[in-house]
Amino acid sequence: SMLPSVRSDCWDDGVLAGANALFAKLIEVNAEISSPGQHRQTASFFGVVAAGFAAALAVVSFGLPWRTPQCWKCGRRTVRLRDAEASELGAGEQMEISVGSVHHVLCGCRSPSCQKLWAKVEDSGASRIEQEGPSAAAPGGRRLGGATAKYSREPALGSERIVAMAERREGLAFSRERRLGTPYQSCRACGFVTALSVATLEAPTKHSGGWRVTVMSCVYCGENAAQRQYLPRTAGASAGARGKPGFG
Repeated sequence: SMLPSVRSDCWDDGVLAGANALFAKLIEVNAEISSPGQHRQTASFFGVVAAGFAAALAVVSFGLPWRTPQCWKCGRRTVRLRDAEASELGAGEQMEISVGSVHHVLCGCRSPSCQKLWAKVEDSGASRIEQEGPSAAAPGGRRLGGATAKYSREPALGSERIVAMAERREGLAFSRERRLGTPYQSCRACGFVTALSVATLEAPTKHSGGWRVTVMSCVYCGENAAQRQYLPRTAGASAGARGKPGFG
């Protein structure tokens, strides 16, 4: 259940799917194991599952170092620089931040040939480089005019330039990290994690079936989608009065 999300580069969804699979297996094994002689084995199994779930929570909470976007200029993985600013994001991403569903992070490539395109020069003695701009520095911090270029992790570009470079992934990129425990889901219409689902239940009885109606509402694009699920009658009805489920 993890592979589809991982192949789509949605690591948060993949980890959560794996944790759900662990819980399902835990419930299945717990129902099968009942003899007193297997209590120790059961306890060991619980410990392994708990440790795995704790590791999954840590991964989702703190992120994976290899999950950062790849720099298309040099092929290296970028590193986290800072939280993305509102001026660098679109309206949908800003709504995700407003509802607290996604964490947007600005990432940068630390390769010398890429970092000089976006980073500030932090060496106070590199006056010539500061005057001529980052393009005057050679890769690897080579000495120019008696000064060595040393770059910081702080971008030296404006918001528009950052967005343009991030769209092409030329030294900069944005990382989308879905927050753990958020009630919001991905909207099928706009794709942003800004949709809430509300379920209403008409409980089934022995004589008639019931319905579960789930309404998905997006706070960003206003999309409303409803899904109905038929619930069969509860046990106890006679065979002659049972009938077939259908839509009413």
